[in-house]
Amino acid sequence: MNHTVILARQFAQLTWLLLHEPANTEEQKTALRALHNTAKLGTVSLSATADALQANGEAVPTVLTGVKDLLVQMSHHGLAMVTIETNAKPADLLATARIIAGMPVIDDGGAAAEEQRVAAGATTVRFAARPRFLPPNPPRQTTVTEMASLEMEFGEVFDDPLEQAKLRATPRSTQSINAVAERRGGGGLFEQFAAVRVPTESYDVVLARIEMVHDAGTIARGLEDLIVLGEEATKEGKVAVVAEIVTRLARREPQLEHFENRRALGLAMQKLARPEVLKYVAAQLPHEEATRNDHVAVLTRAGDAGADALVEQLTAGTHQGDRGIYVEALAQSAAGIPALLRALNDTRWFVVRNAATALGELQVADAEQPLNELLRHGEERVRRAATTALMRLGTSRALEMIQKALTDSVAQTRIQAAAALAARKDVRTSAPHLLRALDGEKDDEVQSALLMALGRLATPDTVGRLVIAAAPKRGIFERKSTGYRLSAVSALGEARTPESLVALRALASDKDADVRNAAAFAIARHGRPEAQGTHATGEWQDDG
Repeated sequence: MNHTVILARQFAQLTWLLLHEPANTEEQKTALRALHNTAKLGTVSLSATADALQANGEAVPTVLTGVKDLLVQMSHHGLAMVTIETNAKPADLLATARIIAGMPVIDDGGAAAEEQRVAAGATTVRFAARPRFLPPNPPRQTTVTEMASLEMEFGEVFDDPLEQAKLRATPRSTQSINAVAERRGGGGLFEQFAAVRVPTESYDVVLARIEMVHDAGTIARGLEDLIVLGEEATKEGKVAVVAEIVTRLARREPQLEHFENRRALGLAMQKLARPEVLKYVAAQLPHEEATRNDHVAVLTRAGDAGADALVEQLTAGTHQGDRGIYVEALAQSAAGIPALLRALNDTRWFVVRNAATALGELQVADAEQPLNELLRHGEERVRRAATTALMRLGTSRALEMIQKALTDSVAQTRIQAAAALAARKDVRTSAPHLLRALDGEKDDEVQSALLMALGRLATPDTVGRLVIAAAPKRGIFERKSTGYRLSAVSALGEARTPESLVALRALASDKDADVRNAAAFAIARHGRPEAQGTHATGEWQDDG
């Protein structure tokens, strides 16, 4: 491999580090040192085509680290060529790599990148713009000589006369570079690593500007400032500040019409949304309803890291209402289900239990096999959660689990099985199982759960059974407590069918005052908006 391809690889690697690992200055210094040494061997022109990078006309393998990123960034900046002269200065190499790795200003034909290069005083590295009226992706066979010829013909090559640099207004970053270098110390070839743009405004002022404008250049400069401010806040432990930045950026992103502006905001959020920030954002979901959707958007965009933050909160023994919020947020994330499945292998039993419960609530069919394996878990509470989750999946295996759970020795498990049957869509299959279970059940609490499940199914058979259960005792030897009858009356109210309404009207004149009151309450619920609805057998209508 000759030095031209080696230099291209090294420049691409430096760009990749600045793009994906901006805080990793040690690796950046190593990459810059190697690039500077290779640049001593001769001038190299890096030209970008549709899907290939060429170094002095020789193709650079795209499998090398950073080559694809370099191609994408050059395209976004509108650059067709980067020429690195012999003995290029380290400061120039670093400055131009930073420009390419930075947020591009859209549709400017490379003007913004060139302006930044001249402002940085990078005279030993030059940019050449992609002609706007040429195809955006020149053919692969175009040579460096031909490309240069085209650019010269149309006047698109950016020369670098020092006079032009003097005429241009020096941006405010020049003074900031000196301030940072003075503050952080350093010097020598690598003092430019301290030359980071130092914002002069607070983060909320910068955010307010981004929230008001649509100009790509203003947004790009504002995002650069926010990244610096956010990274400083993270180092100082001010995660709430960073969380506010990414949350407001997430709110702003869908409001921007241009794709490149949205992409720039996305890259900024990606750089700032570190695990500690995502953990803080996830913890705020139950407490800040006004920003909940924005927080969920941040966590969803963060992929696996965001899903892991949600799972951590979900499995931390949160309040029942809070747990529902986290389950709903995980359902909105493409990485949510995989994160819950991974949590089933956690060494902490309560993490496994909560993850299994969430998978059941979300009815994730792919979780059936790992949930089956949890039935042999050493912790009883995990086994119980896995059983309940399996019952809620709606698979054939789930129905087997429910049938088995209906005869379990633990009353709570039988109650959960009744609720699981009531939640299944195949009500015609569920009803017979509930009716048989009710015939043999002796526990009052489980009986009540079974009756309520029959009411939710609301088939002709289940409503008929509830009518019998709610009726007065037919003889002195019939064992039927008032509590049993009251549960049946409530279940009839849950059914909301014409037949159940007729039965309730009859029970409204029952001899037992408690039954009368329960029937009157169920009838009154019929007139409330939240009680309106339909069931399997039709609407509950008051026909007078």
